[in-house]
Amino acid sequence: MKPASLSYLSRVPFSESKQLRAEGRDVHFVDPKLTPGVTHDFRVGESLRVDVKRIGGIGRNAAGDLAKGVEQVGPGGQVIVVRPASAKASLEQYENFVKNFRPRQPGVTFRVIDEAALPPLD
Repeated sequence: MKPASLSYLSRVPFSESKQLRAEGRDVHFVDPKLTPGVTHDFRVGESLRVDVKRIGGIGRNAAGDLAKGVEQVGPGGQVIVVRPASAKASLEQYENFVKNFRPRQPGVTFRVIDEAALPPLD
């Protein structure tokens, strides 16, 4: 699949997967057509389920987005929160918001990154 054919929201997980690969991680996208019922974006290694959420602001809606990500990855998964370049809140405010969020699933981890830090899709 060519990056130009991806929708804007699909580009964020694609860019993040590219970043993880640059870090030496083994990333595999999940195709919901081939694996019905699976809703996370990709898998890292053999078992880490990862979902990427681009969250435009912090507050009640953002908490709902985080909760959905937690539900999608399940226990032991990871939710990556992407702060858009246009966000009014700082990266530090996003990190604090996520740090104070209490997931309903055990062992879910979070990673907060700036969208501007993601590699280009060329």
